[in-house]
Order: sequence, then C-alpha cells, then structure tokens
Amino acid sequence: MPLRFNKLVRLGLEETRNVFLAENVIVAKAASENMVFMSHTTGDIQAEQEANYISKKHHLLVYMAEWDDDVQGDSNELPNHIMAAIRKSDGFLVNVVAEIAISMWIGYEIGGAHAMEKSRAKIMYRTIYKLPSVVGALASLSNRDELDQWIRKHIR
Repeated sequence: MPLRFNKLVRLGLEETRNVFLAENVIVAKAASENMVFMSHTTGDIQAEQEANYISKKHHLLVYMAEWDDDVQGDSNELPNHIMAAIRKSDGFLVNVVAEIAISMWIGYEIGGAHAMEKSRAKIMYRTIYKLPSVVGALASLSNRDELDQWIRKHIR
C-alpha cells in the first residue's frame, strides 16, 4: 500500500525530515514482494515522479537510497544498504538524466543487479548522448507504456 508523504515527515517523536516532493515514494527496509530498486541521482525530481507513478499505478514498493533513513549520506555503510536493497528487489530501474554520466555509483549498482540476476532497464524519456556503457547496454524504456509493459513482464 503506498504511503503518502507531505513535505515534512515526522519519523519519530522528536525527529522530522524535510522530504522534497516525495509523494508516494516508499522506502522498503524489510524483505518485501514486488519491490523495484530505482537508481537515480540525488535530487532527481523526474525519478521521484516515476517512483510515484510506479507506486500508484502498479502498487509496488520503490526503493530509493535517498529516502532510506538508514542511509546517512556517503557513509561506509552505504554500499551494504544499496546491495541489500537490490537483493530484496524484484527489478532494477535506472532513471537516466545527464548527470548519470558522472555518477560514481551507477556501475556499482548495475553490477550488483546483474550479479543478482535482476531484470534491468533504464527509463530514458529523452536522448542523452554521453552514457556509461553499463547504462547504454540496458533495455531502454522511452515512455510510460513501455515502463508499464516492463513492470508487468518482469515484476509480476
């Protein structure tokens, strides 16, 4: 069931967090069924919109490391959190934006998804010419109809 966040989310009795446009983005902390790992760049509004769409339309959990309370920036534990989330996921999506070309994480995440034999694809609604080869090799989803078909085929 999708959760609905407001811009300010209360995490506990004393802790709050400003959530930037994150409606219906779900952070899955425990093993779950029907979860998609969304690789994205920090602050990517399009990735948040796609996660929101996937959550609402397909009733799936969408994991984005940016919204995981257990992840504290680029800590030493970040790689472990990322690999654990990929392991729990049923599929792996990369939201492609121009900044993906300089991401230090993209090869690591795609490599983990490949090693764990996860279905992988990239959401690429506009042409970006300088992509790392590991991103370029992924199946390309160029619109939401293709995204919907990929989810039905690989996640359900």
